[in-house]
Amino acid sequence: MLALLIQFLCLYAVRMDAATIPTTLNLEWHAVRSNKQNFYPDSSLLFDVLYPTSLQNHDSIWFLDGRFKLDLTGVTTHHELNLGLVYRQPWTGCDLDILGAYAYVDFLHIQDGTYVQQLTLGSEYITRNIHTNLNLYFAGDTFHVDFVDKHSSSTIRSFGQHFFITDAGGDIATIKPLSGFDAMLEYALPLTKDMDIFLQGGYKSFQKSDFLTIQGPKWSVGVLGDSNRNQLRLELYTAQDAFHGRSYGMHLADIVRSQEI
Repeated sequence: MLALLIQFLCLYAVRMDAATIPTTLNLEWHAVRSNKQNFYPDSSLLFDVLYPTSLQNHDSIWFLDGRFKLDLTGVTTHHELNLGLVYRQPWTGCDLDILGAYAYVDFLHIQDGTYVQQLTLGSEYITRNIHTNLNLYFAGDTFHVDFVDKHSSSTIRSFGQHFFITDAGGDIATIKPLSGFDAMLEYALPLTKDMDIFLQGGYKSFQKSDFLTIQGPKWSVGVLGDSNRNQLRLELYTAQDAFHGRSYGMHLADIVRSQEI
């Protein structure tokens, strides 16, 4: 999730005047690699629709958010469907000073026909130059037991003090979902009227008792280009934790504002 994107929460509709709240279509592509030989992090394609509801006034607005992530690795098949409700409100009387909160129900395909559910709760603060958020994840508690029961060709193996699930060929099949949190702070530096360069730092911590713990930082640098109808985002990032080692990748997003009200 994190996914969601992790990282899937960087929606910048609030950069416009509060009187024009758009329907936002977000198409994202993530390419990820790791230095661990048999680990396949999610390289994925994400389609996101953020739609304003009728529950709004001059000071606040509710959105319905639907997201679908298609895992492109061909090994992990971590497909996701996220359905959420998002609330945003101007803070300190400024249209570009926004507080928000959100809740998502996530449906995740783990591997070979095994599905689990996850609840995501979060909050965010957005200005013209700053975007920060905190997300809490509450994952299903039986995914590793169900996986082994239903697919006897798979097994739980150890790596140091950690455990993961492999497929019949020995490749890592899944290590998620896990309950935990992540947090992010992003700062944008204006280059031109319609283009920013941004720096981002984050931290994640996920665990399942007696099964697996994943925690570590993430660092990003990127460019954000803005126009009347489209916003393009290119991000290069690296992350580190004891289980995956160092992973790195690219995130490309095209955010289309398709409707104004």
